[in-house]
Amino acid sequence: MISLVVCTYNPDLDLLKRALDSAIGFDEVILVDDGSIIKIPKHKNVTKVLRIKENSGLANARNMGIEIAKGDTIALLDDDDYFGDLTEMFKFVKGEGDIFHFTIKCSDGSMWGGPSVDTIETEDCIPGTSWFKRKVWEQNPYKSIVAEDWVFWCDAKRDGFKFSYFPEVFYNYTLRPNSLSHQNAGRLDEARKYINENCINN
Repeated sequence: MISLVVCTYNPDLDLLKRALDSAIGFDEVILVDDGSIIKIPKHKNVTKVLRIKENSGLANARNMGIEIAKGDTIALLDDDDYFGDLTEMFKFVKGEGDIFHFTIKCSDGSMWGGPSVDTIETEDCIPGTSWFKRKVWEQNPYKSIVAEDWVFWCDAKRDGFKFSYFPEVFYNYTLRPNSLSHQNAGRLDEARKYINENCINN
């Protein structure tokens, strides 16, 4: 069973609709509204809505969404991104592996992410929205650190979970100057400190 978790906070409603329109074929789609002050419309593809009273941050929102998910495989989608054809990815996650990463296509036409995770402790080299088995999260839930996804992958690699690369491009990433990833680009010291102390020198 594959559960999709989409976290949102005061989204661009057109982009959110595009994201949810692309969420087809999942066993369940969980929308986590992390304290938005605007009204989030209902969507036919969403099977569960979790509303958090006050904005708590992406790490907590993801943890709460995964907590109520029923699937043994967790998929993620940011609220301003969207999926292409998922047919082969659905087949892929039934095979060997614990974390299923891929290359994303950015809205400027560039590509990001590749098959190797050899340098993951020194650079965030796989998409934060890669999919994973629930057991990975159960061992190390997301931590409330800037670049929480980078820390999550490093914890998983340290603990011996297997990374499997899916070679087809299906994830479309929207570049926006006001996005969380852009805002946090220069604030990675805490993540680097955690990784150095817990994943490299542990």
